[in-house]
Amino acid sequence: MKLFLTSRLLTDPDLRLNPMNGFVNSLREVFSPYEELVYVSSNPEAYEDNDAAMNEVVSAFASEGLKFTKTIVLDGRNSSSAGDICQGKDKMIILSKGDVFSQNRFFHSIDFKSIIRKFAGTVVAEGGGAMNCSGVLYVMPRTLDQAFSNTFMKFLPGLGLTSRAIIPHFERVRSRMLGNLRYMEDVILSDSNGKSFFALPEGSFISYDGGKETINGPIWHIHDGEIQEVVIS
Repeated sequence: MKLFLTSRLLTDPDLRLNPMNGFVNSLREVFSPYEELVYVSSNPEAYEDNDAAMNEVVSAFASEGLKFTKTIVLDGRNSSSAGDICQGKDKMIILSKGDVFSQNRFFHSIDFKSIIRKFAGTVVAEGGGAMNCSGVLYVMPRTLDQAFSNTFMKFLPGLGLTSRAIIPHFERVRSRMLGNLRYMEDVILSDSNGKSFFALPEGSFISYDGGKETINGPIWHIHDGEIQEVVIS
């Protein structure tokens, strides 16, 4: 399996594949002339939105000369056939951005962890999809009540495709306020005690080919209340 983890697959607002740090070229290198697409939604019941999101992605790939021979959305309409849909080497599975909770529940409901571990093609995960690739993912609180709740589940079991707990959209996260709290300094750094998170800004991505990991662009390591940029050797 080849794996790409990124904050956002398409640029805003022009909806092109993000070219930063060689991302498009890296996708081109793994793209087969017979490539099929399986677009895995974050909301399995939002059929129209899922179809529209996949079509945006297909169009962005085609604009770079990367044309899929077949495309399908994996959501609530066909989840009982997920194992069959995800078989085959000449396939790209895209794990979509969106609500990390609903996607995580969907993955567990179809035992997607077992399915994707048998997959031999390419997986591209953005936003919430990248978060769900972790063995244990960190779910950032979205309200003050969640930040200080003893029952809010900040850590969930993921797909186990990477040991890194991903925080996407680093620029927005770093400057955000949660009520009167600084989101990064007062919430996330506090949650990192005894934990390890990796924050990706837009355009940076982590790629895996077999057991080899490559960091493409700047990323930040958050651990035990401290944050520092990862030095790429």
